[in-house]
Amino acid sequence: MLDELGTVGLRPAVLIADAGYGANADFRHGLEGRSLAYALQAKGKMTAHAESAEPYEPPYGGPGPLPLSRCRRGTNGCDFTIVRH
Repeated sequence: MLDELGTVGLRPAVLIADAGYGANADFRHGLEGRSLAYALQAKGKMTAHAESAEPYEPPYGGPGPLPLSRCRRGTNGCDFTIVRH
């Protein structure tokens, strides 16, 4: 829909969306790829990391499921709004 608007010369100054879109990384990356400013609601169960955070993958210790990647620094789990301008 945003691409269709662009074909007729329209572009939103800022895009605002609810948590359903805020939780969708592909949607956010699509907005960034189109260089659109946005404000998105995010669910409280989402985790926020500093942009400089690097994932750490713990070594596998044997039988059982593989460990999940995680960041060594603390995270903030909270209700927040994602804003990019």
